Amino acid sequence: MEELDSYIRAQVAAEDWCHAALLTDRNNLLIVLRGEDNSIIQVLRFTLPNKTQIVDALKRLNKGVNKLTCCYADNDIGNINSAESVASALATATTSHKTLAQAYEYFDHKPKGKGRGPAIKADVARDVVFDSHGYCMFEGCGENLGVDSLTAVKGNFRYLAHIVASSPNGPRGNEQSTELSNSPSNIMVLCDKHHRLIDKIAVAEYDKHLLTRMKTDFGMRCQSLLEPLAYHPVSTYLALWPIGNNAVDGPSPHEYAVSLKPAQCRPSGAPLTLINHVPGLAQDDSWWSNVAPHDLTHIRAKFSGHSERDRLRAGLYAIGPSAMLIGLGAVLGNKNNLNVVPRYRGSGWGWLRSEPLEKAFSIKGADQLPPQIQEVVVSLFLTDIPRETLAVQTHLENQGIPSIQIVSKQRGNACLGHPQEGAQLRELVLNLLHHLRNKFNVNRIHVLHCAPNAACVEFGRAIEHYHPAVRLYDHHHDGKLKYMVPRLDLEPSGNEVQINPTPSKTVQQFHTYFQTTSVEE
Repeated sequence: MEELDSYIRAQVAAEDWCHAALLTDRNNLLIVLRGEDNSIIQVLRFTLPNKTQIVDALKRLNKGVNKLTCCYADNDIGNINSAESVASALATATTSHKTLAQAYEYFDHKPKGKGRGPAIKADVARDVVFDSHGYCMFEGCGENLGVDSLTAVKGNFRYLAHIVASSPNGPRGNEQSTELSNSPSNIMVLCDKHHRLIDKIAVAEYDKHLLTRMKTDFGMRCQSLLEPLAYHPVSTYLALWPIGNNAVDGPSPHEYAVSLKPAQCRPSGAPLTLINHVPGLAQDDSWWSNVAPHDLTHIRAKFSGHSERDRLRAGLYAIGPSAMLIGLGAVLGNKNNLNVVPRYRGSGWGWLRSEPLEKAFSIKGADQLPPQIQEVVVSLFLTDIPRETLAVQTHLENQGIPSIQIVSKQRGNACLGHPQEGAQLRELVLNLLHHLRNKFNVNRIHVLHCAPNAACVEFGRAIEHYHPAVRLYDHHHDGKLKYMVPRLDLEPSGNEVQINPTPSKTVQQFHTYFQTTSVEE
């Protein structure tokens, strides 16, 4: 009652509702607050132990003013989160009463009938239990119902719950109840808590459509997790750097399984961490000069130290500054079958497409280069073209360095949505770097980028020790001023690519230029 009084003071006391309806069907008690135009303003549900307290609560809500109309709906009220469902119940309400006491006297004596129908047959129960794999099907629960988590005692702790009750008088019961009472599609395996939730405590919130979707989604999730058991087990690698000052989570077990499925692989165990920085250390000039090259050199040694079996068809999950991801790809190389998995905003780690796009990436400007050039800008603008990135390109072009652009068929975070598209990008970049070295004798490539994590790694994997040197640029924030400066130089050295910080004198020249020149220019 204290909670109700607090609610009335905070919400209901406002003169935004002029009358209300009390609705009840066989299972639910709802209060619908309506405005002058009869629109639904709020929907409340009272769960109180007896009729006396319910009437008292309604009197408090009514505040001595006769603004409550009491109705009885013959049909299910449905999900109280759906205004359409509640409006339908209001429209079909058949009985009204002048006082609350009369209303509850009527409802209290209303015959309820039997709430249970035919028992579930043994073969049907067995099929549903097999479908559950021993876990609660309620969305977000997934409790193992074969063991008590507190005592570790093993046993059968599951409940078989009807979506549409086996009796018309039960939760969500209707004229099809008897017909559906032994249908496997109408029965869920639940833990005790969620069985009570949907059948006793919050029936109105969990209608048959929501529960059916839960059961379907549970089955699809189990299938996606269990199918890979037949696939080849592979290692998984993590390389995580903070983005700005924000930590990034690695994949969930489900994301590991689903992301490797297109390659017909499955995770062989816990991921092998190549690097995992926590936020706190500013990614300033000192970080790029000292920490970044050390990280990449350390990763090369750590990855090479793993067995050839571990590196075969492995999954790679990497996120961080784009220049680091390109450098990561360069030190890991392409003499392996890494599956580089993208991470999408909003949907996590995985793939967006079941089939690859044809010619997902292409090159613009490679045929218009002048002969015998020394340096070239290669821009990897796959998601956007930030103003500060375009300003660097313009600055380099003003120094006589021409530009080539790699473009995607589908721009945005979905530009790389299938594993084969990553291979397409890597092959495209590999051929481009060969072309620039062999035909034009280019000795340095400036890489400007705005691309997803997997695209950056695949670009880096195309860089070989016999290619031109590559200079990687990344963002720098100086208060409100944002611009890009060179950060890492990938230099050919023997049979590998050497990772070096860009000379501090060159970095300072870019700082001086952009701090004295408007980026908008």
